[in-house]
Amino acid sequence: MPGYQSILDRVGLLIAANVNALLERALGANSVAVFDEYVNRMNGALDALQTAEGVERGRAKTLSRQIDELEVEAARLDEDVDRLLDRGERTLAAARQAVYNTKSSLLEQLQEDLASSQQQVAKLADSRAKLAAQIEVAQSKRQQLVALIEQKKAAELRYKAQTGAHVSGPDRMRTGDILERARQELEVAEGKNEAAAATLDARIDDLLGTDEIEAQLQAREAKRLGGRKTEQLPEPK
Repeated sequence: MPGYQSILDRVGLLIAANVNALLERALGANSVAVFDEYVNRMNGALDALQTAEGVERGRAKTLSRQIDELEVEAARLDEDVDRLLDRGERTLAAARQAVYNTKSSLLEQLQEDLASSQQQVAKLADSRAKLAAQIEVAQSKRQQLVALIEQKKAAELRYKAQTGAHVSGPDRMRTGDILERARQELEVAEGKNEAAAATLDARIDDLLGTDEIEAQLQAREAKRLGGRKTEQLPEPK
């Protein structure tokens, strides 16, 4: 539907936005306002998606109910036509057949509408999931942005204190170098955390795998031991 397509197009643009470029703009302005505006727009689009999805899911439920009711009615009309023909009531059978044809045509249209509605629900749900994931990423990036802005301000203050001058021109390049080092340190710390988490996951997987193998070996040993005991039992006299 046109209204839904408009929402889907808007969400597509928000998802495709260059988050890193927005980060650079916000960092250059020493403010999270630009980034907050982007997050707010995504939250607004998410609300619109949830509303649209809810409406379309309700429409799909209505169509499903109408189809079920119409299928019962069409089946009854179909039986009526056969019964009237058996009784020789051809005129009445023809009238019933005409009604049956109308109901069958309506049933086909409702089934097509339901299929279209279900496709719309799937598209809306997919866009909602993608947008929700993008919002989570953006919120994480915002935290990183706040930390970088604080580091940048601290670096500029330190440099001003060291030089006793305002930061401008070539001096700003030196502040940029300090900021770049701060970024690198932050990224290295994040990398270490990820590596530690991966190592822990691997150790857990290895441990679980070892325990499973040990359990299998013990089961085999118990089975073999039980077999040997059976073989050693004296034959009954």
